[in-house]
Amino acid sequence: MSKELELLNGKMGELEKENRQLRIYSRNLERQVEILSEKYAMANNILLNTHDLVVEVDNNLMITFINESALKASGYRKREEILGKMHVGDLWESQGKEIEFFQECIKKGRSIAKIKATIKTRNGEERIFLINAGPVVNVLGEIKGAYAIYTDITSEEKAREELKKTNEELNRSNEELQATNEELQQTTEELHAANEELNASNEELKIVTEELKSMKEELEERVRLRTAELEKSRDDLQKKVEELEKFTELAIGRELVMVELKEENARLSKEIIKLKKELVARRG
Repeated sequence: MSKELELLNGKMGELEKENRQLRIYSRNLERQVEILSEKYAMANNILLNTHDLVVEVDNNLMITFINESALKASGYRKREEILGKMHVGDLWESQGKEIEFFQECIKKGRSIAKIKATIKTRNGEERIFLINAGPVVNVLGEIKGAYAIYTDITSEEKAREELKKTNEELNRSNEELQATNEELQQTTEELHAANEELNASNEELKIVTEELKSMKEELEERVRLRTAELEKSRDDLQKKVEELEKFTELAIGRELVMVELKEENARLSKEIIKLKKELVARRG
């Protein structure tokens, strides 16, 4: 009897020990659940309020989760209008192949990263998104649906498009600048050739100028000599003129004397004739 009691007490002790371990494990498990609940709440809060659009669907593509950004973009005001009631294909006014992404994630159980898609929201705005999608798996590893995170890259795409246009304009400007540089180079070469021709012309002009200068000096010397000759000739001629004037005056004087002598001779002739007549008369 005592042995059975000892065995029973031993088993009771083991059960008490196991019970204490279970209570400790339960408290640890409760704490882990609390931590996981806090993390879930935090993650859920992040997903609800992130700037990216987040949508989760079940295996029938019915929406089971939608965050504030996606709700706002969809044009609906309340989640109750969407959750469990709306097919993801009806969420946007128009959309691309992202429905196929959900189907592929559910069917093949694999994630899809950074797929670009253009979506027209119900407010008429066309936006470009980068979509990351993947399957939703429970603790048993079963696929229960799929999720998609839409990152709005509209501004980046517009900026990229503007950058592309700017680069194209810059390339055109560079081509025009290159053409202008080539024209400038050609013009520079032409100017250089013209400058060389001008330098050659200047050399020729310099030679001609020197020749003209030499000819001018020679001509001036010839003019000086000729002028001196003409002045000497003028002086000689002046002397001759003076001599001629004197000779003319002398000749005129002689002619006057001759005229007087002739007149006197005529008078004397007349006197002689008269005297002869008188003499004859006397002799007769």
